[in-house]
Amino acid sequence: MPLNNHEETETSKAEACPCDAMSVEQVAGIFKALGHPTRIKIIEHLIAINTCVCGDIVNIFPFSQSTISQHLKQLKDSGLVCGEMKGPKTYFCVDQQVLADLKAYVNQLQGGIQSTTKTTGFCSDIDG
Repeated sequence: MPLNNHEETETSKAEACPCDAMSVEQVAGIFKALGHPTRIKIIEHLIAINTCVCGDIVNIFPFSQSTISQHLKQLKDSGLVCGEMKGPKTYFCVDQQVLADLKAYVNQLQGGIQSTTKTTGFCSDIDG
């Protein structure tokens, strides 16, 4: 338990996500899911074609169905990918709202970084 209100405020700030639509845990889960090149390629593929059956994804990559299924499970658990069963097939697509929320989060990070480098000079001297 915090000793004073200042400590409670600092803890709340540390746990708060700059983008109100997503919690820090959700953002971390998405970044973790995107931490593998194959999962990034799956996301790129799903964005390009909008929806896809797991078997079609297996045909694109040089991995077994179980490996692709595991990657899809991690993407789905992160919330970035949705899966819908239609008969014997599962169709996957990128959750556009989660993608938009992630983009907003990254844009807010970028804005914070730009304002920090402008006011403090951190990293601004690297290029010259």
